[in-house]
Amino acid sequence: MSQKGYILGVFLLGLFSLSVIFKFSKKQIGIQWEELLDASPMLSNGLEPEASKARNMICETKKKRDGIWTVWSRGRLGNQMGQYAALYALAKLNDHEAYIQQDTHNWLAPIFKISLSLPVLHRYTADKIPWRNLWLHDWMSEEYYHIEDKYLRLTGH
Repeated sequence: MSQKGYILGVFLLGLFSLSVIFKFSKKQIGIQWEELLDASPMLSNGLEPEASKARNMICETKKKRDGIWTVWSRGRLGNQMGQYAALYALAKLNDHEAYIQQDTHNWLAPIFKISLSLPVLHRYTADKIPWRNLWLHDWMSEEYYHIEDKYLRLTGH
């Protein structure tokens, strides 16, 4: 009798484990499918015309200014994170496109999965751009709210 009970217990445990795995994988697939629909206007246009029209109206943004902003990549993890945050915030505040350099991407991408958030500026391209280096002493200072430079490299972290 104990052997039958043991076999029944193992069977029920396996069945329960498989149902939990199936439920979580199904939930994950559903989340990924929703993200795909949100990211693709063609798919969402075929399925939800009213929702995609509203989504397109909400997502209208003004054109970014021409030029490239990046950050001079120096330091260890804390400095790299601070440089990334300052670049992102100041570029967004001034309506410019922010790019991270290859070194910053190589340092932060494996840790934070940032490969899709900001475009990567490769070394050979960065060497050909006539940068103006801007020393940041306090990135929240009022003087950084209206920067007009086209090719700017933030330094001083």
